[in-house]
Parts: sequence; structure tokens; C-alpha cells
Amino acid sequence: MAIRECKIPVNHLEVGQSIRLPLAWKEHPFMFNRFRIKDEGQIQLILKLGVNHVFLQLEEGQRPPELTTPETPANPPAADLQALQAQQAERDALVEESRIYRRQLKKCEQAYGKSVETLRASYSRIPTAPDQAYADCCAVVDGIIQQFDEAGSETVLQLVAANQEGTLQFHSLNVSVVALVLGRALGLEGPQLRELGLAALVHDIGKLRVPATIRNKRGPLSQAEQNYLRQHPKLAIEMLKGTAYATKAISAMVVSHHEYLDGSGYPQKLSGKAIYPMTQILTIANEYDGLVNGNIKSLPPYQALAYMFKHRAKKLNPVFLQTLVKTLGVYPPGTLLRLENGQVGKVVSNEESQPLFPTLMLYDAEIPKKEAPMVSLEMLGLKIDGVLKTSELTEAQCHYLDVSPALAYYVRR
Repeated sequence: MAIRECKIPVNHLEVGQSIRLPLAWKEHPFMFNRFRIKDEGQIQLILKLGVNHVFLQLEEGQRPPELTTPETPANPPAADLQALQAQQAERDALVEESRIYRRQLKKCEQAYGKSVETLRASYSRIPTAPDQAYADCCAVVDGIIQQFDEAGSETVLQLVAANQEGTLQFHSLNVSVVALVLGRALGLEGPQLRELGLAALVHDIGKLRVPATIRNKRGPLSQAEQNYLRQHPKLAIEMLKGTAYATKAISAMVVSHHEYLDGSGYPQKLSGKAIYPMTQILTIANEYDGLVNGNIKSLPPYQALAYMFKHRAKKLNPVFLQTLVKTLGVYPPGTLLRLENGQVGKVVSNEESQPLFPTLMLYDAEIPKKEAPMVSLEMLGLKIDGVLKTSELTEAQCHYLDVSPALAYYVRR
């Protein structure tokens, strides 16, 4: 959305106006050069900057204001040092929070990439060295939980929202992350939580016995191809038989992760309470990543949740699904947003009490990437104009917002 601007004198500023300051970012104490004025205090701070004018940002169809008094040279009041220092301190705190977040995200990206490689090796070891394969997968699950504790689950979830078609290992890792997040929110811990994570890592391993021409086919499958693909839960159980994976809980989750509460799933057409509760968690996680990173659909995270509510309401556990939405937020971490002023940002976290006001990392070419603050949508005073896909961002925006750059190598191998 193109943004129109007009120049107005600072003595015509009003609360609620969206403006752009004619200054470099380091020459003022505000979060951004462009922002909506939220109170008289901000107007007073702008006056103290000694600028004669600012640029008013006009909404579509809005006419420039009629100025009743001429522009006069700025004669700023004496600087309120305490107010300026308070504004600068707030900005510095958010910038430091952003730096910490970027360091954590980088570590998570590196761990994610290593986990993909570990899974690739683990899958190949199951026929010949199943104990080693199991130990490797346990290490991956433990690593994910450790990342939750150190960096926060929201940071890890941003990698799930990559909106890239991935390998079997990438999908399994994503499903494990989402399942562990949901499982934790539902009160699972210890051995149960680990079994859920392990089942997610191997839930689709039976697909390795399905021809790649079927597994990777774009577009609809023929009936014969669908029947073949739907054998993958049973094929997985055969592959895992006699290994440490073959516990009662993991086996139930793996063989039934495509079963639905209304009996329309496969391979056994189970329904209702016949489906193990932990399987219902895994099914939701599998559906979510299939919609965000699948071969057919590739939806932004919030649209994936909306789709599940609209089209899977009778198939998925409603309490578990509501818990997932409550945990991820209306705009889950990693969601790319366009704001009403044309700026692009990425959701990095959510407050449960304010689901419509996520915390964002905004792209701003005038602010160095390492200095970019994270700020809540409420603080910005702006509305969301739309949700974007990764493909709609420029290369510069992807780099600035850390949109899955470290995963591309692993996804496309």
C-alpha cells in the first residue's frame, strides 16, 4: 500500500496523526521515525527537537489539512531533559530486548538445523541401529524442551512459521515442536511429554516406504495413490516394531495420527474416545504444520488456525484446539503482518491478555538491523492491514526480520 505524505508545520500537530520525522533515527528519542502521535507529551517532545515541520502520512482518500496559520520558525521550549531521557531509556530497553531475542533466535536456528540433520541420520539407522536412532531422537526432543526453557517457546515457534516446503525431517521436527507446546499447555510433563515429542518425530516415517513420486506429488493424488499413501501409519508401526519406539503410547499415536473424532480418518476409522488423547494432540500439531508448510496449502499461521476451526471443528478435539489458539495467539509467532501505514513486521510474541496486540519486529530501512526495537502493536497505535506470506517480502525484508534464513540450506537439500 503506497503511503502519501504532506509537509506540515510542527505547530499544527495533533494527537492521533501519523507522522514521519525529518531526522535520522539517532537524532531523536522515539522508537521509529514514523509513528502515530498518542498524546500531548509526544507533541511536546517533537517541539523540543527544534524541527520546523514533519511529514503527515495520509490515509487512502484523505486530503491534506488546510493550514489556517503560516509555518513559523521553530522556537523550541527549553528541553525537558528528564522527559527526553525517559523516552530514550524506553527505546534503549526495547533495543536491548531485541538484541537478546536475536541472539536466542540464532541459537535456535542453529539447533534446528542440527536437529534436521540428526533426524536424517536417525531415520536411516532405524533398520540397522535402532537403539542409536532412538537415543538420537531423545536428544532432539530434550533439545527442543531445553530451547523452550532458555529462549521461550515463542522463539522456537517462529521457525515453524517459515512457510517453506520442507523435507520429511523438517515436517516431523515442526510437528514435534507444536505438539510439545500444546502438550505443555495441557499439563503434560516428564515421560509423557517426551513420548509425545518422540511420536511426533517418527509419526510419518512410514512414508519412507511410499514411492517418492507419490509422496512428493503436487496436486491431487489418484485414488490408487491415496490408498498407497494412507498405508504409511501401518508401515511406520512395522518399521518401529521391536525397537524402543514401540511403547504402547508411541505406537498408538503413530498408527492413529490421521484418525478423526467423527470417524472420517484412517487407517482404522476410529472415533471419539477410541482415539488416545495424546494422539489427538499429535493430530492437531500435524494438521497445523501441514497447512503452514505443506505441499498443497501454504497458509500464514493465523489463517491455518482459522481453517482448522472452520473445516476441522468436528474432527479435532475442541478443547485442545482452543488451547492451541490460546497458546499461539490470534497471530502466532512468525506471522508476517502489513500495518496500515505500510510497514511490514513479524510477530515475535503474544500476551494472552491482549491477543489482538502482538509484539512485533518491524522492518525499517532507516534503523540498523541490530538496533531495531521490538514493540507491541498497542504501543504503535496502528491497525493491521493484512497478513503476508514469506514470498511477498523482499530479500532485504527477509534478512532484516530473520525470516528463516538459516533453515533454507536444510529445507532445500
